[in-house]
Amino acid sequence: MVFAAPCRAAEIVASKYGAIPDDGLDDTAGLNQAFSACSKNGDRLLVPPGIYLVTGPLDWQSSVVVHVAASPQAIFDVRFAPGAAGSVITWGAKDGTPRLTFGRFDGPTIRHQGPGGKKWDDDLTALTVRNVAEAEVRWGDIRDFRTGLRLRADGLNGLVAYSTFHKSKISGCKEALALSTDGTGWANRLTFQSIFFGGPALYTDEGTAVAPFTVSTVRLAPSAPGPGTTDALKGYSVLLKSGTGEGQKRLIVSYTDTRIATVSPDWTTVPDGKTTYSILPRPAPYDAAAFIVLPKVPRSPPSGWVFRDCNFEIGDATNMVLLQGSNLQWSTFDQCWFEATKGRLKIKMDPWLDYFQRVVVRGGVPFSVDWDSRILVVP
Repeated sequence: MVFAAPCRAAEIVASKYGAIPDDGLDDTAGLNQAFSACSKNGDRLLVPPGIYLVTGPLDWQSSVVVHVAASPQAIFDVRFAPGAAGSVITWGAKDGTPRLTFGRFDGPTIRHQGPGGKKWDDDLTALTVRNVAEAEVRWGDIRDFRTGLRLRADGLNGLVAYSTFHKSKISGCKEALALSTDGTGWANRLTFQSIFFGGPALYTDEGTAVAPFTVSTVRLAPSAPGPGTTDALKGYSVLLKSGTGEGQKRLIVSYTDTRIATVSPDWTTVPDGKTTYSILPRPAPYDAAAFIVLPKVPRSPPSGWVFRDCNFEIGDATNMVLLQGSNLQWSTFDQCWFEATKGRLKIKMDPWLDYFQRVVVRGGVPFSVDWDSRILVVP
């Protein structure tokens, strides 16, 4: 086991290495350099508030104790090349090294700024946590990835165990949570506390309109998707909340990476610089097999997982939890809320899920467990 070495009183700020928020420049190299400098001495990495452009993987891996912290206002806008695969942030120990023990990851909001519904064409994971023990993990909001959070237990005696994931949000992802293992790892005694899984929206935002103003367009504020995000908001709706044109709601039929949204039908009253707007959520095109995907684990199946005070909005996923020839042993859903918007909410169990304690299902639908077929059914 790796024990925490005494930590120097040092805090490394990402901007020192060129990761400067809100400058519109690629921050990938700067963030990686800052982490590398931090990991050598077990220092604390601080990521100040603002928007960071990320165009490649952030290799935040270490075999020593590292504290990674991001302000709640830190946002990573991810703009990988189309068809990209892999993980935006990988945190934990590398294969063949002692696991990261007593580490803490306090991460930013990570949002995929790829084109609209095509975001799922990228096989991207927002955050991968690999080979950690007794760790604490949280982040702001993970949005619009193929997989939100992936746990990896790889290599000889690799594990993700005795760790807590809490006070975070995953929305608009095809798979909210997935486990990967090479067949020899362990994923036991994990607690998921106060996490929002799901949500029907891929994107929401609000701001004040900026020039130019025309009868058929509105230019959105700088917080909206920018370069490389053509048609990212196509199919969404914009509502003028206050100021000139207040109350008008229009469908966005095209969107440019200069943040100009073309609407239909035309504005009755053209918005101006005093107009505030909201981008209204559109339903996510959920077609996932499951929200939580657990593979077959020959050596040791996942066990001792606790979901407490979590909110699950399942969307059109076929199953809430899909156990692919494995099982989830001695695990608990405690004081959780479930909202299944389409079909049945199912947990495929093979062969055992310990118990459901004080579980609430939204919408007043009956809650029942079919132990014979190992399927939790919510009509």
